[in-house]
Amino acid sequence: MAIKLQVLSLYNICKRASQNYWLARFVFPPICINFALNCNKPLYILFLILIFAVSCSDNNPLLSRLDHIDSIMDENPQAAYDSLCTIKKTQNIASAKNVDMKWRMLMATAQNKLYMQMPTDSAFSEVVAYYDRNGSDNEKMQSRYLLGCIYRDMNDAPKAIECYQQALCYADTTDDNCNYNTLFRIYGQMAPLYLDNHLYTEALMAHQKASIYALKAGDIYQYIRGKELIGGDYYAMGDTLQAIAIAKSCIKLYEDNNMHEAAAAALPTIIYSFIVQEKYDSAKIYMHKYEGQGGLFSNDSIEHEREHYYFIKGLYNIGIENIDSAEYYFRKVIKYGYLYDGYRGLALVYKKTDEKDSLVKYTELAQQSLEEATENSQSNDVVKVNSEYNHKTKHNDILYVIVLCMLFIIMATFFIFIFVQKKVRRKFDSDTVLICKNTSKTPKASNEELDIINKDIDDWKEELSLTLHLTVEERDILKHFDELLIPQNVHQHPNQNDWSNIIILMKKYKPKTYDFLTTTMSLSAQELKVCILVVFGYTSGDIAILLQTTSQRVSNIKSTLGIKLFNTSGARSFTNKFSKSLIINRKNI
Repeated sequence: MAIKLQVLSLYNICKRASQNYWLARFVFPPICINFALNCNKPLYILFLILIFAVSCSDNNPLLSRLDHIDSIMDENPQAAYDSLCTIKKTQNIASAKNVDMKWRMLMATAQNKLYMQMPTDSAFSEVVAYYDRNGSDNEKMQSRYLLGCIYRDMNDAPKAIECYQQALCYADTTDDNCNYNTLFRIYGQMAPLYLDNHLYTEALMAHQKASIYALKAGDIYQYIRGKELIGGDYYAMGDTLQAIAIAKSCIKLYEDNNMHEAAAAALPTIIYSFIVQEKYDSAKIYMHKYEGQGGLFSNDSIEHEREHYYFIKGLYNIGIENIDSAEYYFRKVIKYGYLYDGYRGLALVYKKTDEKDSLVKYTELAQQSLEEATENSQSNDVVKVNSEYNHKTKHNDILYVIVLCMLFIIMATFFIFIFVQKKVRRKFDSDTVLICKNTSKTPKASNEELDIINKDIDDWKEELSLTLHLTVEERDILKHFDELLIPQNVHQHPNQNDWSNIIILMKKYKPKTYDFLTTTMSLSAQELKVCILVVFGYTSGDIAILLQTTSQRVSNIKSTLGIKLFNTSGARSFTNKFSKSLIINRKNI
């Protein structure tokens, strides 16, 4: 009975902890530890089972339900919104922090999609702060994006752009889990803000990225729509031909993907081009298609953010002399906030009717609205925010590259050092073996002789280390000799200056060897050249070309040098003994 009561009590504790953030985080863990230390093994196992059961049965179903709502959000935002309202009424979501925050973010998402009033910036900042501490990169990106939309609705373009840019910082496009759906929407929201502030280049770039990331998200419609809006950017910049070309390509893409309604909705640019060309019959055909098949009209009202079409329709009616209809549509344009185009259209109407007072009035109103739009523009603030973001991004990119380069240099230096050390050690050991062999021929060596041998070894070691520090100019000297070995250059041969340069190189890096050859030994100029070329790793065939002689002649010279230097005959014997500890590998230079 006591165990039963313990189990029931524990179950209630688990249940309450799973529903309450603070209980779960601060109260529940010490209870778990205490119970684990004081209960018997079977009861402890049962306790773990209870924890698992409660976590699966209480908390997860509500979170799973929210995940399901999130999955249908893009396809059916109204149904998602209705479900969220139901959860709010029937569930105590405030008792679990993670559930409450997720619900609030999903609700803001639904409100944004349905063009409803979103929460205040101060209220939603709590959600942003929570996900900054506890969320994934995708959740951080989503919360910042929604805060940007809130500022967008407040007509605070600089803060909206700033939030969107902060959201972009959490987008890792190298991660397979990157939320491209949110990413392309961020750029899609930034673009009209840039357009409203006459930043056409920035808008164009934002639409391009929106289109690219929509494709990565698998949203073909938004991919094509993004390209369509790029055409609008070109139109705004005055490049009508480019705008028309893009519009035609987008219409074809829509048709190829069986999006006939969207293809019809992409016709305004084509219609405008016909009106400009005064091809009113063609314009009428496409206007009929746009209005009938585009799915944008309901009860003589056009879809939100498509209202500028009324300006095009007003121009059409001006062209066909239907003045009353033209005036109606231009006034409708003004009603939707397109003041400059609306006033400009009415000026055209009154120019047609020769009403000079009205013409002057609406011309002045058009100019005034343009000036007010310029004065009220937040372009300077937007440019400032954008510049700061670009500077920060560029700075971070530069810093990243610098760090990578430094790491690469450090690693490369380390491996080169190891390689060189091994190479020097091998050559040093080879020299030591050679000296030991030579000294072993004498029955006994005096201490003085051994000191001389050790000194010679140190000298050779020092001389070998010098070969690791050739300058660029010195490398070019040897490179020049190598170039003379190329078949097309065989008619050329080293001049006196070339020989002087390589002798200087020999004096610098093999001073003791050079002094020995020139002072101790009586060598001819040709024999000295052979020795120098052997030191720098040239074969008998190479030497024959450089000296403009035959390989046999070089072999004879080497044999003679072997007798003079080592008391041994044979070209091969001379090369092995002379070059083994002295040769410089030109491939490493």
